[in-house]
Amino acid sequence: MCANNTSESVSSEELVQFLEAIAELEYGDNPIDSNSIKSVVKETMEFCGKKNDENITKEEFIASYIFTKKLSSLIDLFLF
Repeated sequence: MCANNTSESVSSEELVQFLEAIAELEYGDNPIDSNSIKSVVKETMEFCGKKNDENITKEEFIASYIFTKKLSSLIDLFLF
C-alpha cells in the first residue's frame, strides 16, 4: 500500500486514492466508478473493525482481501 507517512498504515481516504489509481492503470479511460471503490473501502474497514476515520495496516488489508476472495470462491462453488 502507499502510506504517505511513516506510520505504515493508511486512512480510508488514502486507500480510496490507492484503489482509484490501480483502477485507472488497469482500465485506462474507463475506470471503476468512485462510489464502487468507496463501497469496497467501507466494507474493508468494517471487516477490520475500523471506523472510517481510523487507519488500516497492510496486514489488515491483506486479511480482508483474502477473506473476500475465499468467500467469493465459496459462493461461486455453491451457485454453479
